[in-house]
Amino acid sequence: MYMKNNIYIKIIIFATILISILIFILSFTLLSNLNENYQYFIISISSFLVFFNFIVLIYFSLSIKKKRQLILNKFDSYIENEISKIGSGALIMNDFNEIIWSSNFLEERLNVSLVGKKVSLISPNFKKNFEKQKKFFIFKINEIFFEAKVNYLNKIIILKDITSKVILENQYKKEQLVIGEMEIDNFRQLQSLLSEEEIFKVQTLIINKLDDLIAKYNISYRQYVQGKFLIFLNKNSLDNMKKNNFDFLEKLSNSKIAYNNKVTVSIGFGLGTVVYKDLIELAKDGLIQSISRGGNQVTINIENEKPEYYGSKSEIDYSTSRVQVNQIAKLIEEKLNSSKIKKVIIYGHKIADLDAIGAALGMYYISTLFDKEAYIQIQTYDDTTFKTLFNNYEKNEINKIFISKNKANKITSKNDTLIIIVDTAYIERTENPYAYQNINMNNVFILDHHRVSKMEQNLNKNNLYIDSKASSTSEIVTEILRFVKKTTKIDKKITQFLLNGIYLDTNQFTKATSSKTFSAASWLERHGANSNISSNVLKIPEDKAKLIANIMALAKEIKPGFFLSVYEKEVPEDIISIAADEMLRIEGRKATFVIAQLPGKKELKMSSRGIDTNVQIIAEAVGGGGHFSSSAATSKEPIKVFSDNLIHSIVSEKERIK
Repeated sequence: MYMKNNIYIKIIIFATILISILIFILSFTLLSNLNENYQYFIISISSFLVFFNFIVLIYFSLSIKKKRQLILNKFDSYIENEISKIGSGALIMNDFNEIIWSSNFLEERLNVSLVGKKVSLISPNFKKNFEKQKKFFIFKINEIFFEAKVNYLNKIIILKDITSKVILENQYKKEQLVIGEMEIDNFRQLQSLLSEEEIFKVQTLIINKLDDLIAKYNISYRQYVQGKFLIFLNKNSLDNMKKNNFDFLEKLSNSKIAYNNKVTVSIGFGLGTVVYKDLIELAKDGLIQSISRGGNQVTINIENEKPEYYGSKSEIDYSTSRVQVNQIAKLIEEKLNSSKIKKVIIYGHKIADLDAIGAALGMYYISTLFDKEAYIQIQTYDDTTFKTLFNNYEKNEINKIFISKNKANKITSKNDTLIIIVDTAYIERTENPYAYQNINMNNVFILDHHRVSKMEQNLNKNNLYIDSKASSTSEIVTEILRFVKKTTKIDKKITQFLLNGIYLDTNQFTKATSSKTFSAASWLERHGANSNISSNVLKIPEDKAKLIANIMALAKEIKPGFFLSVYEKEVPEDIISIAADEMLRIEGRKATFVIAQLPGKKELKMSSRGIDTNVQIIAEAVGGGGHFSSSAATSKEPIKVFSDNLIHSIVSEKERIK
């Protein structure tokens, strides 16, 4: 109907214009042939007719415009209503980013007039994303979540209310299944010390604590073997535990049992998938990490994401049992006895210290007992190690034993090469990060005493021996030596280097020692090592003593008991560690940190030491790691940036560091 009327109106307008033109032509023709009186009459009549036609033209033009505007308004209103039904609206801006038009839907939803306001005033989060020129983002206003799509060129913003979607997603996340595995850290030790009745009390203590968690966090559990439990919960329950920093760990560790023993547990949680098998694997890997990091803590293993660590506020009771080291010694013996294994390559960390070299030489010696072609792939050392190594071995001996990474890669073959990594769990911290490229992963062993923050996925878990309660890797290798049946008369150089490693990492038996440490040292002395030599190796020249004093003089207290020294000149790596040790000797200090430039490198080294303080989680926060009471990190950042990051980590350090 509208189209038909519109055609009629257009015909009238066209006719009016045509008539006006004809009147004008006719009038012009008549005027030239008439006298003056008739000319006046003709002009009047023609003017009236033209004016009348002009009025008619304006009327019908306005009628068309009005009808068009009415239709457009109805159409716009219809479109806006339809869009608002799906929770969307639009904003139009001018060149000054002021809102000049807004959908009624948005103003009703937000209960505020938006026209005339700067878009940056919508919300702080909106402003942050808008200023970054993001074309798509999500923000929140008054508990309402919006999805924003911004066309900066055309000055249009489309907003969609996604509150229901966000609520559903959050609810789904909260209900995600989580599986955990928990183990009593020192259960084997307790079994060897306590009666069956007392062991029952220990398990009752754990079960009572789990029953408390059922009431508080809505979990379920099952004990599938003595000292080990499976835990079932959802992500909401796990998040509530995280908010409380898993405080039940500390409460549990404060529970004393018979003979003043302490009970601690390690837990691994798996989430991020709906496949039960994968969840259990994630939980098991998390538990292994918690144990290898020293126990008394929780590892949350999220599929395809970096693990999270909680707890570890105190160290666990160590076990005097040598069962596990006996097991790893047997596995190594089996490999070395195999006719398939022809070559052994031992790796230690870059810029090796006395512990890495001692452990590497110990494993080199064991390999030679089985007539294997053995090598050590370490060619960078700290000053003390370099001096000690070249004072005890001829250059040609060193060139024969210690090889380059290129040669190591060249002689490595998939099935006939055994790789042993000592004093680190990470291949990227060795000089050859590509050592795994052409190797059967079942032929890789790792021996370390540092807490680990991640695990290589393809490693055979049975081939890992990570004992964070051991004083040093040299202590671990000494224990293995004692179990290897072929061990008879040992080269004194080997036992001396092993003792040197123990002396270094215990700071001459002033830290990180246990009865096993003294037992290992005693065994090494019986086989030719000399404690006086180890003490002399660690003596500091006068110039380095002055350097350490200068570093210590720069120490500043970051928070009560936590001291940091930032030395902006080059310092040998071992001196950085020694300075951190010496700073900790002063009464009242809980933890010490030293940052300095490494010689000949554009790299910084941070060394940290602690007394009853977990410095590992602080080191991990700046990209490092290590031991509960002794950790380190390196960085290529500017020294001011690195030190500021460390200070932030020290100040904000809690039970958890991601």
